Amino acid sequence: PLWHAPGVPKVRFQSASASQRRARAIRFLASPSQPATKSTWVIAENRATARALVREHVSSAGAAFGVESTSLIHLAKRIAQPAMAKAGLSIASGAALSALSARVVHQAKELGPLEPLRDSPGLPRALSSLFSELREAHHHHDAEAVPAHLAPLFKTYEEELARHQLIDLSLIHISEPTRPL
Repeated sequence: PLWHAPGVPKVRFQSASASQRRARAIRFLASPSQPATKSTWVIAENRATARALVREHVSSAGAAFGVESTSLIHLAKRIAQPAMAKAGLSIASGAALSALSARVVHQAKELGPLEPLRDSPGLPRALSSLFSELREAHHHHDAEAVPAHLAPLFKTYEEELARHQLIDLSLIHISEPTRPL
């Protein structure tokens, strides 16, 4: 892993079979090597999956103390939260990013080939998704990676994020825990 909390045991199991991974996780949670005084994180693709795994464990074990279910994204947010608070930043939700994109579209004088879609309700959401992908791929510093007709919109989008002290998940993914956001 790129980052590991000191003092936290690493448990890693890989399998192409979801049922094998699930069974291994249940066995790990039920193992006597898991003292009741230690906390355990169950990290899955999403929190619903993690909660389902914990419920499955509890239905057979009867109880589970110190078990927290989360997703990798939520864990990353949790780890990044102190640095973000110190920097005065907030993570923008998907709805907030779509609203920000809608503002960018509304304020744009020219949309180029996207002009016929100006009043389409899906355009801001599509642009928000595209802009997030560009930022995750580190293309926000690469002018050639952004299509020419989108470059002014993308620039305005990033300026609005900065003005409102918002970040999207791309900054959490590319920031290292040892380096402040």
